[in-house]
Parts: sequence; C-alpha cells; structure tokens
Amino acid sequence: MDYTRLLAIMLGAGIGKVFGSKMHIEAFKQWRLPQWFRVVTGIIELGAAILLIIGFWNNTAAMCLHLRPR
Repeated sequence: MDYTRLLAIMLGAGIGKVFGSKMHIEAFKQWRLPQWFRVVTGIIELGAAILLIIGFWNNTAAMCLHLRPR
C-alpha cells in the first residue's frame, strides 16, 4: 500500500467519525462504545493524517526516513 492510499483512508475514516456518518455511528453502537469516543478517535486519525502530509513535504519532520519511497 502506498502512502497516498493510506492518507486517503485515514482522512476518509477520520472525517466520517468526526462528522458522524451512519456507518461509524452504528459501528460504535454495535461495539458498545460511547459516541464521544468516536469523535476522539476521528480527531486522532485526522491528526495522524496531517502528520503524514507534513512528513511528505518536510524530510526533517519525517520520523521514519527509511520508509519514505525513493
């Protein structure tokens, strides 16, 4: 899996959780988790996606330089 797909998946899932897509609301109900935890999880996913974007543009900010495609 390349990094752009991972970024797209993380952004999509994070936005869906934060804004309350029906799929994510039902999944958290099925897992018996509170809805506030869905929002927190979405914010963490969006934060990780932002860090991936920063790592793409700034080599010194990337934590794992050996994983970057050449």
